[in-house]
Amino acid sequence: MMPNFTGTRVVITWANFGLGMETARVQVDPGCQVVLGARREGRLREICDELIETATFLTTDVTFVTQVFALVDKCKTTFGGWLRS
Repeated sequence: MMPNFTGTRVVITWANFGLGMETARVQVDPGCQVVLGARREGRLREICDELIETATFLTTDVTFVTQVFALVDKCKTTFGGWLRS
């Protein structure tokens, strides 16, 4: 039996290609709330548009800690918190 991930909040970095992009697609299917982060805004926007309304994005360079914290804040403000209650 598969666990129920509906409503789980997922933050994915390097989400604009490859494994990150496919992980985003897989996580949205069971109803996860997904925040995508990567450096290329245009590509992030395209991926978000392909996904359903439970996905959002923030342009993020993970080499800058302030941008990583901003990605966490995006999850909190968009989905009402960091962890699923």
